[in-house]
Amino acid sequence: MTVLLLANIGNSDLVVEGAKRGDLPREARRLAAHIEANRETYWPRIRLPILTKALDYVLAQEEAIETVILFVSDQDRALVGEAEWAKDTCGTGKIIREKVIEQYREQGLTAKKVRLHTIPGNPADYDTMLAYFERELPRIHSFYTEAVRAYLSLTGGTPAMNAMLLVVGNEVFGPQTVNLYDSRERKRPFPLGVGRRLAERALRTALHTNLQTFQYAAALALVEREGPALVDAHSSRQVLTALLTYARDRLAFNFGDAVRALETALPHTTSPVKEHLLAWQEQVLNPDERDRLRELYFGAEIKRLNHAYAGWLERVFRFQESALRYAAVEHGVRFRDPNLEYLDRNWVAAQPGLTEHLAQAPLPGGGRGLDPKRSASRPLLRGVLAYLAEERDDERLRRFLNLSDRLESLAALRNHWVHRSRGIRQADLEDAFGGSVEEASGVLAEMFDLLTGDPMGDNPYNAINDLCRALLRG
Repeated sequence: MTVLLLANIGNSDLVVEGAKRGDLPREARRLAAHIEANRETYWPRIRLPILTKALDYVLAQEEAIETVILFVSDQDRALVGEAEWAKDTCGTGKIIREKVIEQYREQGLTAKKVRLHTIPGNPADYDTMLAYFERELPRIHSFYTEAVRAYLSLTGGTPAMNAMLLVVGNEVFGPQTVNLYDSRERKRPFPLGVGRRLAERALRTALHTNLQTFQYAAALALVEREGPALVDAHSSRQVLTALLTYARDRLAFNFGDAVRALETALPHTTSPVKEHLLAWQEQVLNPDERDRLRELYFGAEIKRLNHAYAGWLERVFRFQESALRYAAVEHGVRFRDPNLEYLDRNWVAAQPGLTEHLAQAPLPGGGRGLDPKRSASRPLLRGVLAYLAEERDDERLRRFLNLSDRLESLAALRNHWVHRSRGIRQADLEDAFGGSVEEASGVLAEMFDLLTGDPMGDNPYNAINDLCRALLRG
């Protein structure tokens, strides 16, 4: 692991032992110039009361420091005026850097490992410091390929510098961050628990965002990596991990693995959580075509809510074709194979006028004529169902087919899109459909209702997310 020490440099970071009040300039720039001009007098007496304690603390953890970064101010004299410019620590920072290298050379702190980073703006302004650290700390973090433990020294510098280093530093470097605070009365700095709480809050926010957007793979990776920081109880972490695995696999139609994921969680649960898990397990244990249609619908809705319109379009296409096939089976159409890919020729021959009806059926690209011997495509299934609706005077089936026909323009867009290397915009979908994507989703729900006699019901993933949030709250 790469160990860093990041420290803000202020006017209290450099003292000259034995100097009395009035012996030395108070302003940092003048102090640095005075020390450099009288180097032989002052150099042996220079002390670093804050930084040496921070360095000693880190080294006492038996961790080799890869880099020490000192943040110093260097404002534009013309912009801030003489008084504020004189307070800048860029000059004293150079002296401090040289002193650190001299004192800690045996601990491996060479000139390459102790660096100054200059703050060009007002170090007392909170907005300026927030913007600076939001820009600088990710850049620092990107230099290191290994995991990083960052020690933040939060005593030197201005309150704005320390507050923003604390907030942004914990956000960038994560739970491995150690926040050090010092006081003159203590012989060593002490770690602040606020950093851990900030890190935990950031992790929880990220996990809640993943749940809100149904990004279960990302949520699972976060829990597997940072589980103890998110959920205290080991058993609750196991249940949360199983739930996220279940949701990820269920959303991908990987029902077998989804069932097995919840199986691992059941020994760690009691009522009422166990009842929820058993019910969700039952929903995908032996799914029939009705269950699969529901899953396609909710999968499409999740894609729509996340503005993932290419994924939404693909699921709408699959829903339409699956719904037509389901309707065919429900209305007695016979197939000659278990995958329902080809119509049974004997059944077709037994339906008076069906072959003639199909021969006159319009084709999506223009022209007429559907061959019942070919694969049972959407147009062929639609032609067979239209025949049955007329033969049986089935108004409900007609309404179903009218709804399915409203999706044909989306199906054509999908077939065109899969052969192109471009994305799908919401405007593309709504132009093709002639209405909003929300209306198109409503068509799917109506088709399901007409087919099954049941409403679509609530999105099960919302209930899964609610239980995940409850586990996070403990």
